[in-house]
Amino acid sequence: MENPTNRRAGKCYKIALAIIEIGSDALILVHGRIAGIEHAWIVADDGRIYDPVAHALVDASNYPAIPERHYTKKQALKMAELTGTCGPWQ
Repeated sequence: MENPTNRRAGKCYKIALAIIEIGSDALILVHGRIAGIEHAWIVADDGRIYDPVAHALVDASNYPAIPERHYTKKQALKMAELTGTCGPWQ
């Protein structure tokens, strides 16, 4: 059986933006790095992290990422519209 992470690899920006689009206004989209690799994830309203590639909700203190940019739902949707991409955005 295929590992679901394999199907999601390389799609973190696309998956994270899709969740932001349909999710609560309290969600925060984050672009940053894990082990030097560009990555996107979501901070839930309770502070936990949703990793779209691992498809896992984890405690922020256990998440080995370095955040670089944070976007509210409104900001993320505007950036996606302006750039025509799911990210990363500068």
